[in-house]
Amino acid sequence: MRDDFSDEVKRTVAARAGYRCSNPRCRKLTSGPKVDPTRALSIGVAAHITAASPNGPRFDESLSAEQRSSIENAIWLCQNCGTLVDRDLDRFRVITLREWKQQAENVAATELTAGTAYRPITASEVRQELTVGELVAVRALNEEFGCDIAMNVSVPAGDGWLNLDAAVVRGEELVAIEIYENKGNEVPYFQIEYLIELGSTLKFHRFHKFVLYVAVVSDVPPELDEPVRAKLEHLARTVSCEVHIRMYRLNTLRAKYGV
Repeated sequence: MRDDFSDEVKRTVAARAGYRCSNPRCRKLTSGPKVDPTRALSIGVAAHITAASPNGPRFDESLSAEQRSSIENAIWLCQNCGTLVDRDLDRFRVITLREWKQQAENVAATELTAGTAYRPITASEVRQELTVGELVAVRALNEEFGCDIAMNVSVPAGDGWLNLDAAVVRGEELVAIEIYENKGNEVPYFQIEYLIELGSTLKFHRFHKFVLYVAVVSDVPPELDEPVRAKLEHLARTVSCEVHIRMYRLNTLRAKYGV
C-alpha cells in the first residue's frame, strides 16, 4: 500500500512553491495554458520527500501513514527533477529536499509580497558548467603545467580585482589564462588587448609579474585557424608583457581525453 497525497495536498504544495520546481538549479515553471483556452496543463509533481511505501526512495519506517501523506512530506518538482531525485539517493537526501522546499517557499513568499517586477536571477538562468571546448582546454593546460589550474579567479590588484578565466602561479609570477572558442567568428582581440594592458599596468598584491596564456579551442576548418594564430602571435610580439598562445583542435582534444 502507498501513502499517497490527496488532491488538496498536491494543489497546496504546488501553490506554496509558486508553481515552480523547487530544485534551486531548475526553478522551471510547471503550469501554463493549453491550446484550448478553457484548459491548463501541468508538468509538476508532488514528490515524496520520504517514500510513500517500503523499498521506495528515502523510506522512513518511523513515520505513520498520515505523516507520509501529509504536506510536510511533499515537495513540488518538475517531472524531470522528480525522477532525478529518486534515481540518485546519495546526492538527493532528505535534508537536501527539505532545504529545497523551504527555499522555494521563501522565494515565492518574497515575490508575492515584493510588489516589484524584479526577482533574483536563478541558478538555471546563469552558466553552471564549462563548455566541452573549455573543458578540454583546461585538461590540456593542466597537463602542460603539471598542476590543476584554478577556474574563475579574482586576483587582488590595484584598488580592486582582476577577473580571469583561470590562473596558476609560477614562482612569484601570476600566470593568467583566458580560454576562447573559435567557431568561425575568430576571437575578441580587443578583450585580450585590454587584459594585457591591465596586467601590464596594475600592481598586484602578491605577484611580481603578469604572464598571459591565451588558449583558443577551434571547431572550424584548420585553414581558418591561421588568421587567428597570426593575429595573436603578432600581438604577443608587440606587447611588453609575456604572452603565450596555445591553439587547440577541439576534436583532437576530445579524442585524447575521451570527452
